[in-house]
Amino acid sequence: MVGSDWSEVKDVYRTGIETGHATFESAPPAAWEDFGATRRLDLCRVAVDADGKILGWVGAGPVSSREVYRGVVEHSIYVHPDV
Repeated sequence: MVGSDWSEVKDVYRTGIETGHATFESAPPAAWEDFGATRRLDLCRVAVDADGKILGWVGAGPVSSREVYRGVVEHSIYVHPDV
């Protein structure tokens, strides 16, 4: 996932938020830079169709900096409802 994907990633994120089941957020971040700054590791990925349209995305971020939680992540999986 890179900055040029943001428009489509944001759309998928917004549709997930609108269900009321996906997150405690009320809206996706306004900009790509804000999205990356919200505790996500650099391993966010997107799923695309044969034409390159983004169908969904996956992200993960650490839940704590405490040693006991080392390797434990909070994960996000968003899939566009049309898929």
